[in-house]
Amino acid sequence: MNVRQAKCKQPRWRWICVLACTKRVARKKSQPKAHYGAVCIVPDTLFGSEHAQIVKLAMTYQLPSMYQSRGEAEANGLMSYGPDQMEFYRRAATYVDAIIKGAKPADLPVEQPTKFELVINLNTARALGLTIPPTLLVRADEVIE
Repeated sequence: MNVRQAKCKQPRWRWICVLACTKRVARKKSQPKAHYGAVCIVPDTLFGSEHAQIVKLAMTYQLPSMYQSRGEAEANGLMSYGPDQMEFYRRAATYVDAIIKGAKPADLPVEQPTKFELVINLNTARALGLTIPPTLLVRADEVIE
């Protein structure tokens, strides 16, 4: 089993990273063997097509879940924080425009995301029995009710 464990500075938290490279392995590792307090799913091509099932599993096991894509928060994940996908598409259009106008793709700069968005799903928070602090709700780009 390819599991790496690390402890953060606060001893009450234990971080476990589970690596899954196939759907079969992901399904096997999705069965919690111990009580976990929350789950944070990092983006991956394997999980991209399975995001609805991952969100459903998190709700089944009553796990607060955080994702990088707003789609998971919209699909009943607790929250997401990551680059604004629409901004990615806008930037991609400027690249296409530059290439059509004759620019060499190799000459175009590599850009990092500059706009991030926080999406909180209050329906999911209520279903999990969680209260989201008002200070966090105010900072959210979108609150789903």
